[in-house]
Amino acid sequence: MVKVAAKQRKLEATSDGEMKVAEGSLQRLWTSKWLVGIAGVALVLGFVVGCNFPQIWREVKPFFGFKKADELDFSSLQEVYDELVYNFDGALDKQQLLDGAKKGLVAAAGDPYTAYMTAAENREFQASLSGDVGAGIGIELALRDGRLLILRTLPDNPAVRAGVQKFDEVIMVNDEDVEGKSAEYVAAKVRGSVGSEVKLVVRRSGVEKVFTLVREKINNLSVIAEYNDGVALVHIYRFDKDTGSLMRKVAEKIRSDNIRKIVLDLRGNGGGYVQAAQEVAGLWLKNQVVLTERTATGERTLRSIGADQTLAGRSTVVLIDGGTASASEILAAALHDHGAASLVGEVSFGKGSMQSQVGLSNGGLLKVTIARWLTPNGVDLSKNGIVPDTEIEMTIDDVNALRDPQLEAALKAV
Repeated sequence: MVKVAAKQRKLEATSDGEMKVAEGSLQRLWTSKWLVGIAGVALVLGFVVGCNFPQIWREVKPFFGFKKADELDFSSLQEVYDELVYNFDGALDKQQLLDGAKKGLVAAAGDPYTAYMTAAENREFQASLSGDVGAGIGIELALRDGRLLILRTLPDNPAVRAGVQKFDEVIMVNDEDVEGKSAEYVAAKVRGSVGSEVKLVVRRSGVEKVFTLVREKINNLSVIAEYNDGVALVHIYRFDKDTGSLMRKVAEKIRSDNIRKIVLDLRGNGGGYVQAAQEVAGLWLKNQVVLTERTATGERTLRSIGADQTLAGRSTVVLIDGGTASASEILAAALHDHGAASLVGEVSFGKGSMQSQVGLSNGGLLKVTIARWLTPNGVDLSKNGIVPDTEIEMTIDDVNALRDPQLEAALKAV
């Protein structure tokens, strides 16, 4: 009986072990099935979200503080396209039509600083912000009152050597009429390969002038400094990602050379990154308000950036003109309103708005106005621009005679 009982217990133990093994195998099988199922669901969800991401993102954006965007009815646009295809005598490029529709949609917002750029235009725009404009003739362009003007000719580049001047109105490039075209479009026409020629027709005081120029690799630092009888003459041509560090090096040299007077030339500076303007302001101002940003939902202040105010206390005059815009106006107004500098020249451009760059899925870019900004003293520059303390006009006669009465006045005032 003892042997039988022992044998029975052994059989029971064996059976119990086999059952546990079987249960473990079954559990692993179910776990594997669950993992496969979860992976499958994740793949399906990923596929669905990927295919419908624009629609899903549009629905969830309001939870992140964005305005809710209602879906547009594009049926009328489709109707126009259909009739164009049915009736147009010629070939149609679908991509060009789509790009044109996008540009028209954004332009209809009625804001000159809100624009759609194609992937190619976006690449050129990003290169221009860093100063890497490739080969060209060394000019900066901007639309002003419907006219395409040269805001600046870059030093030691083909345009200035040939006699092209600031505020010349560009009307033709390579025999193409470009009046009414965007600055980005014309800039792309002007650029090309090193050693190639470009023909430029400009209007100056009602007289047309023709220039045939050979493109070169553009020398285009954003900050250049020189000394003039004990005065540091500092030119900032744009505010790019390197401007803050370049200006800090210039400031350290000014301090080491014990230069006590500075003329900061922002004429023709069309702007760039606001943070770069904050960094330059920080060479004079310690944690001071540089601008107040106003949106539909409220206000916030942006302050000067920098621990060491290298140029604080030095006599400073800032030169401005009609080509001084955006970030350069922010800097000029901040230094002036906080008593760090006086202003000489002409009324600035008056661009009192800020834009954000929104990358798009096709490589294009939406540059969109997101806020209006005010100077530290609360002035909205989009209405009037900055009025200098000493207003001096630069005439065509001055330019032709190579005179610079604005700089002369600044050197006397500093």
